[in-house]
Amino acid sequence: MGILGRPTPPLSEDEFGQTIADRMKQAGEPGEVIYDTDDFCILVEDEDRNLVGQFRLENVYQEYCSQPSAKRDAFLTKMVKLGLVRHKTIPEDFVDAKPDILPAVRSRYTYEIMWLEQRAEGKPVGPDLPFSCVGDHLMSMPVYDLPEATHTISRDQLELWGVSFYETMEVAKHNLAKIEFSVAKSNDRLYGVMTGDSYDSSRLLLLDFVRHLEVHGQPVAMVPHRDLLLITGSEDTDGLDVMASLANKGFADPRYLTCTALCLDGDEWVSWMPPKDHPHFAKFRLLEVKSMHGRYERQKELLETLHERDGTDLFVATYKVVKDKTGTSVSYAVWSEGTDTLLPKTNKLFFLQDEDLVASGDWDKVQQVVGDLMEETDLYPARYRVRGFPTAEQLAAIGNELK
Repeated sequence: MGILGRPTPPLSEDEFGQTIADRMKQAGEPGEVIYDTDDFCILVEDEDRNLVGQFRLENVYQEYCSQPSAKRDAFLTKMVKLGLVRHKTIPEDFVDAKPDILPAVRSRYTYEIMWLEQRAEGKPVGPDLPFSCVGDHLMSMPVYDLPEATHTISRDQLELWGVSFYETMEVAKHNLAKIEFSVAKSNDRLYGVMTGDSYDSSRLLLLDFVRHLEVHGQPVAMVPHRDLLLITGSEDTDGLDVMASLANKGFADPRYLTCTALCLDGDEWVSWMPPKDHPHFAKFRLLEVKSMHGRYERQKELLETLHERDGTDLFVATYKVVKDKTGTSVSYAVWSEGTDTLLPKTNKLFFLQDEDLVASGDWDKVQQVVGDLMEETDLYPARYRVRGFPTAEQLAAIGNELK
């Protein structure tokens, strides 16, 4: 507490970052610990100046600020231990490691953008982490679970163990299924998993559990953050309404993952959106564009930096959002004639020829007509490279919704 019993204000971002760096050195980190003010992260380099550790601070700083004053110092200590987790060794024998391997479901953006940042800054890209996509925006991976943190398992580690990614994930899911967790049910419409052990999002992968739930239609799920899994049915109007409202609160959570929905199709979770005539279509569309807008903005900044450094003449189109005549949020991008462009995946595309709008249409319709001109890249969020421009006949087939 401060003077006269007033709460002590939290450290500023720079004070927080420098404190973490200083305490890591004091705790015995043998590498060079650097607080990077520009990227708000901790970098650890070995004696040859190779990057051996990176600790991003955005989310943990938000958690720190949300702590009561009396608990902030203990939280700092916890974060220092997390920063030193790379020194916790993983067993050399897979048999010894098996009991502590669990599946992590994380935001694909977190890892993809980190790798892009490293490329844009000319730094060595971090370890090769094996993962599988869950829908379009999430990823699942095995982790070695420690009391104070989790240790990611690299592809090199799997090779040392002599096991496949698939085998390791099966072990991880088996271990997770043995851990007790609680399920809440709201008005027979919506299920919520909120155990608070950082693996609630991972319980999305326990398909036997999901299929056991009584829902109307196919199971639809959302994981706004690590400690919340929501499940309802694709035909449950009320359940979807409550799900969308609860998911919207996830944007403010420090462990935010995504506010886009998934539907179970066979044994796979696929990205899902209710049909346009659904009463809650606008709510789910808004969650989608809110989820993607900032991610595309950051990606555009990094790609432009990378292209400038490499001398690449390639335009990175902006992910834009507007409301249509019904008040529904719509994302769009502009495809201009004569410009080599990376297009974000948007709800609609507008075509410009000599600065005149000559066509516009939904993404799916455009792909049907000129998909051969749209070269999918390996970027996330998804982008398509377009080097040419549709013919007059193709533009006519696409049409112009704005006329």
